[in-house]
Amino acid sequence: MKIISLMKTKDYSIFILWFFFVFGPTLDTPLKLFGDVSFILTIILSSFFLLKNHDIKIIQLLSVVFFIFLLALLNTLLFDSENISVGYRAILRPIKACGVIMASVVLVELAFKSKPLKCTLKDRGDHLVFILYMTIVVHALIMLAQFFIPTFKEWVYSFTLAKYQLEHYQMFRMAGLSGGGGAQVSFVQSLGFILGLYLLNITKKNILIYIGNIAIIASVFLSGRSGFLVVFISICFYIMMRFFRFIKTGRAKFSVINLLFLTCLCVGVGLLFSELMTNNEYLNVAFQRTFATIINFQETGVIKDNTLEAMGKMFLLPESIEHLLIGKSSYIENNTYYKVFTDIGYFRLIWAYGVLGLMLHMFFYFLLVKISLINKTNKVLSQYVILIFVMVFIFNVKEIFFFTKMSFQITLLLFFILFYSSRESSVVMGCGISVKSN
Repeated sequence: MKIISLMKTKDYSIFILWFFFVFGPTLDTPLKLFGDVSFILTIILSSFFLLKNHDIKIIQLLSVVFFIFLLALLNTLLFDSENISVGYRAILRPIKACGVIMASVVLVELAFKSKPLKCTLKDRGDHLVFILYMTIVVHALIMLAQFFIPTFKEWVYSFTLAKYQLEHYQMFRMAGLSGGGGAQVSFVQSLGFILGLYLLNITKKNILIYIGNIAIIASVFLSGRSGFLVVFISICFYIMMRFFRFIKTGRAKFSVINLLFLTCLCVGVGLLFSELMTNNEYLNVAFQRTFATIINFQETGVIKDNTLEAMGKMFLLPESIEHLLIGKSSYIENNTYYKVFTDIGYFRLIWAYGVLGLMLHMFFYFLLVKISLINKTNKVLSQYVILIFVMVFIFNVKEIFFFTKMSFQITLLLFFILFYSSRESSVVMGCGISVKSN
């Protein structure tokens, strides 16, 4: 049985590139958008994409996003030209998405061409999943350091846009390298937990993954509640997949030692946080906010969630037919500029791009799911990739999660890892790990 090994020298270069591609901060400079490190890296990498031919499936993905751009441009010229100073974001958003797609292709192709050791494409793909996982773990550690070392947090916030979030939130909602803590950061961190569960399928070296997932859960706790739903669903998915494997093969690959270790680790972390909460006002505030629904149920016996109640009042649609069909780009700022109070991602996309634009957004993700489903090389990874896309669809109910920074980069890198690990060549040079067969 072969297991994950430590990253090789060239893998650290891949790690650094991927980390700043996903988590590169937006610097607080007069350059505004062009102070986004991730965006700058995307522009540079996209230029390399244009130098060679690519698979027709990648061109199809780019074409769908390009049609969204054309739709936003059309609705601006026809119905919204006087508000272009507000609506330009809806026009530039799909262009940036195209750049992220091209940059993801370049990064994954480059990673597959690095050559530390011999291995199959599937093995190399699994190692790249491990590298992607570690970028999220490192970001989790940054968030934990921000909370427990205030001077470090102040130093990071001093050169990023995170300094502009509400001062009260700065005390218990850590932003990491993003512009602010909240649902988006919580969701992004929880994606790392899903990758950790996948890695548990392919390696015996579980201690590092357990510790990484504990750090990720802690970072979810320090950023928002949304990620806990992802963690819960992914654990249910993991147990279900293991159960089906047991029914099929008659063998359950659960290690008693590993389960005991994980239990002890979780109990230890829980006791540590309990002790810290008695001495840290803001950790207690974070706990009260994160588990407000459960605490309220225990105290009153009534299930009540303020977020869900607010969302129940946000089912708002445009009244004019042309606006409903093709949108008005300036409404991308709907709840601040026009006072159309809806955060629901599907409705916000309708206001900005119309029903047609929403369908194109959804078609893009359905295309990713379709391509992932036909992958025969690594069926287990395919299942976890599809799980992440399902999470994106679910959370787009809360706010816009299609094409959003960080989560879009992570999902695309993971998708292209799966895509390129299914190439027909059976052996490549470039693996820092190999794995036991699934």
